[in-house]
Amino acid sequence: DDKAIAARVRTFRYRQLEEFYDFRNDPGCLNNLVRHPAYQAQLERMRAKLAEKMKESNDPTLEAFENRYSPDIVERVFAKVYPDHVSYAENMRRRTEQQKRQSNDK
Repeated sequence: DDKAIAARVRTFRYRQLEEFYDFRNDPGCLNNLVRHPAYQAQLERMRAKLAEKMKESNDPTLEAFENRYSPDIVERVFAKVYPDHVSYAENMRRRTEQQKRQSNDK
């Protein structure tokens, strides 16, 4: 089904800020559990572990991770670390243009 394929492609093209999946019960990673109350403690442990590893390895994106809800900081860090990075705002603009074209093609 073309609509199902298009939805799947969008899932991988336009990622969520955070993703957390139960691989055993959801091997296709279709149900993001980030906001599910039953997984919050586990998610917090994983965030702390990731931050620890990022510090140990001097990861240049640590500041972005620690400020992931601050788009300006994330964009600044990513622009510095990844010079070819396309901003979230630019991605959204492109996505809107693409959706308009698709609507016109119908």
